[in-house]
Amino acid sequence: MAPDLSYSSERVSNAESMKSRSWKDVTWIAFDTETTGKYPIESEICEIAAVKWRGGKEIGTFQSLIKPSRPMSQEVIRIHGITNDMVKDAPAVEPTLRSFAEFIEGGVLLAHHAQFDLGFVAAQMDQNGIALPPELTVCTSLLAQGNVPETPNHRLQTLVAHYGIKPGQAHRALDDARSCLLVALKIFEKFPDTISVEDIAKRMLRRSTADIGCLRFSRFSINELVAGNQSMRAFVDSIPKRQIVEMVYKGGSRPGQPRNVVPIGVIRQLDGDALVASEIDDLKQVKRYWVKDVTSIV
Repeated sequence: MAPDLSYSSERVSNAESMKSRSWKDVTWIAFDTETTGKYPIESEICEIAAVKWRGGKEIGTFQSLIKPSRPMSQEVIRIHGITNDMVKDAPAVEPTLRSFAEFIEGGVLLAHHAQFDLGFVAAQMDQNGIALPPELTVCTSLLAQGNVPETPNHRLQTLVAHYGIKPGQAHRALDDARSCLLVALKIFEKFPDTISVEDIAKRMLRRSTADIGCLRFSRFSINELVAGNQSMRAFVDSIPKRQIVEMVYKGGSRPGQPRNVVPIGVIRQLDGDALVASEIDDLKQVKRYWVKDVTSIV
């Protein structure tokens, strides 16, 4: 499928201008995904939802189940409660993600563990030839880790309980998106009214100083990861077929030695991108390999 060339220059410029605006002067859009597994490429989105807020009130919602290309496992169904019967007549991912991209135009996004949601949305937009939206994202998990030291952990449901927020149905996209929004608004109360979106983003706890500021869909693009890199392309192309590839990796117990692996997924993350695979002599064990330490894949 030929990809969209881009979004309008006006939309791109408007998205970038959000960085300097006061948090009270923007439209916030919290979103969440439910998926058929842990890793982009290998797994798919089965539900996506978003809640739009501006000027002190909720002004819109977006929610849709999505029909996956393969049946979901019982293990996954136990997590989010979305059954194969529920999604059998659901819309396909491509038109749903195009509608989602339209819904978020002009806002600043929020997501809890945003790297997960951005990763899945970016991967499936790449696969379906949809240009990645230019809108910025703030991760409420990283924001809480940097600004809510009083909780034992920074899981969404822990923060919901801490702030006395009505939890809704955990692990369903619309309720979790609304919980994410309400948690963010509670954290924003700790900041001056005039604080900018970019300065809020800079208060997210980071394990690395390489990515300071708002997050972008493009940072999680699989297409950008594999562009001009034959090793990454070979790995990604082998995931759907579970085709064995030979990888040379500088780390682990056998640095620099070829190892035969079955590719499972790709994780784009702020503290370093990783490949997920199982070595053929132990297929039950799933390992992560830092992309920076992969020498070759054939």
